[in-house]
Amino acid sequence: AAADLESIRVLAQSLMESQSAKERIENYIDLRMREVAPNVTSLVGPVIGARLMMHAGSLKRLASMPAGTIQLLGAEKAMFRHLKEGSRPPKHGVLFTHPSVRNAPGWQRGAIARAMAAKLCLAARADAYSRNDISPLLKEQLERRVAEIKKQHPAPPKRGPGRKKGRRR
Repeated sequence: AAADLESIRVLAQSLMESQSAKERIENYIDLRMREVAPNVTSLVGPVIGARLMMHAGSLKRLASMPAGTIQLLGAEKAMFRHLKEGSRPPKHGVLFTHPSVRNAPGWQRGAIARAMAAKLCLAARADAYSRNDISPLLKEQLERRVAEIKKQHPAPPKRGPGRKKGRRR
């Protein structure tokens, strides 16, 4: 009774401290990313942008990567599993955490992640080399492309005869 209540209080206190620390870190990341990579930050947000830069190694390395590589950052394990065992290739890595990709139906996610990676590639290059703010243009182009993808593929693709849902071998 009293011991249970004390345990719950201790747990609640530690959860509140954890949440507070998370918010402080996110605020710090937000400030730093707006300085270091403003175009990337406005396109995908500070946390996803920072994770992409972490996987790439630096902003310059992210800027030098092709869009297809940016699309798969964070999905290295799945990519090597695909190469080694012949499983299905990954469609997205860190980009899956972006709401546009995560909330899209499964059959649209790969195309949306690819379009986002293409715009991220341009944003990273602008941040690394020119420092020009091209984010409004990139955001508008990305939104247009995502709407186009959703219009082009409203329903899941039809499976051919004899093909079952699941893994390809």
